[in-house]
Amino acid sequence: MTVWPYSFVLLSFASFAQEVADQQAVSAASVAPVSAPSVEIRTDLHSEYLLGETMLVRLEILNPHATQSMSFPDLSARPWLVRFKLTDSEGRVQTRYNVAPDAEEQRMWEISPRSRREVVLEIPSSSTFKSGSHQLEIEIKAAAASSEGSRTLPVHSFTIAPANPVGGQVDFDALAIARGGHQVLWTHNASQGADLYLHHAAGTNPSKTLGNYHLVHLEDAVDPVLAQSSPQQVWDRHVYWMASNRSVSFARLRGQALRGKPSTLNFPYPSVELVGRGSTDGEGRLHIPFWVNAPNQNGGELRVASIDSRGRPRFRSVVRAAARPELIVTAVDSSGGLRILLSSEGELDVYKVDVSGDLPAAGARVYPLGAGVVHAQVGFLTETESSEGGMALGVVKKGPRGDEGASAYQVAWSTMRGTPLREVGSFVLDTDQVLQSVMMLNDGFWAVVKNADGSIRLWNSTGPQGVLSPARIGSLVPIEDGGIVLRRLKNGGPVETFTP
Repeated sequence: MTVWPYSFVLLSFASFAQEVADQQAVSAASVAPVSAPSVEIRTDLHSEYLLGETMLVRLEILNPHATQSMSFPDLSARPWLVRFKLTDSEGRVQTRYNVAPDAEEQRMWEISPRSRREVVLEIPSSSTFKSGSHQLEIEIKAAAASSEGSRTLPVHSFTIAPANPVGGQVDFDALAIARGGHQVLWTHNASQGADLYLHHAAGTNPSKTLGNYHLVHLEDAVDPVLAQSSPQQVWDRHVYWMASNRSVSFARLRGQALRGKPSTLNFPYPSVELVGRGSTDGEGRLHIPFWVNAPNQNGGELRVASIDSRGRPRFRSVVRAAARPELIVTAVDSSGGLRILLSSEGELDVYKVDVSGDLPAAGARVYPLGAGVVHAQVGFLTETESSEGGMALGVVKKGPRGDEGASAYQVAWSTMRGTPLREVGSFVLDTDQVLQSVMMLNDGFWAVVKNADGSIRLWNSTGPQGVLSPARIGSLVPIEDGGIVLRRLKNGGPVETFTP
């Protein structure tokens, strides 16, 4: 047996304790045997963990009694009382734990009736565990001043495997980088079913992973969406995904975990298509935009499902159209209110969903039909001597083809009503080049262009840049210092980041 005496290090959000007065549903992977007057101990252990990632274990200490308060060692302050015994597939055993200080303070939790405390502990150096099958046994040592003896939880079997993303999208949140860093919601293809993870990276250095947090195990792989939000809601927003062609599952984050089991919303239509990204507003309501075809399949309607904190939906109209808009982009304002940008023939319409009521969305045409709008985004500009800052509309407009077939593209910021603010550049593409994506910055832009041979050319405000193979291309993501990176989901990654 090998003993690993490691110092205990808390990650961001990695260890905390709280008391909950109202009982909540808990996903329990293992529950220790209980005999009155003992507390109940539950964990969130799951069947598969990611190779090279730290293993975090959430312990919930519940007082099941209706009238009697109970004492239990404060594991957030005394993590050395918890020991993790690992056995691999070849029978090798090692025990890992944190070393107690020379003078231990006998801190205790006083747990009120029908309440709980919880703590998230890191298994020391668990990122070094090898792929394969393992067994874990957790022992909580007895502590002085406690009526509880040592507790050993049931043995838990699990596997460790490389990250295998099969769903998710690398997105950019204009407001949330400083507070929430970069977050990517993705689905891991597990040996049985699928696991939903939240990837967290540093705001100034997205290549620095802060954690891959397991959210929920699912029977089948899904393509999840991380709702947009104001900065205050970045660790308290929703995740959602299509459960069938007419239903969506959703849940709300609580830090690095879900508040409870996912709920399901059934749409009153034969089928729907999720579009853009929804939002979580300041009151905790979830707004999901979707497109539903007309019964005769000629056109359809863009609507928003607004779901309150009790799970009650309201289906609100945005716009009816003869065909699905070619461009549907969503964004949020500083309060988490949802904005929707629409274009079909070069025009640009901007709609605002009133999050405080049930009224249909209100919209206005910002650029006229034939204006050549091919890209639109909402940003938040810094103020300069010549231009006001705040919420702004970024657009790329395509001009008419020249004599040789080339087209000029103009990149500019305007107010949300279309009043010009800043010109940030232009570029010219040949007939055999296709504009793939654009990311606008305060005083510049980056564009991804596909060449006729399939290679990728990058452009920015100063002109054409390097050429990339299609295998390297990812989403353009601004970073906190004003630069930009390319990010994509990758097997074993799970998120790869590189500077163009």
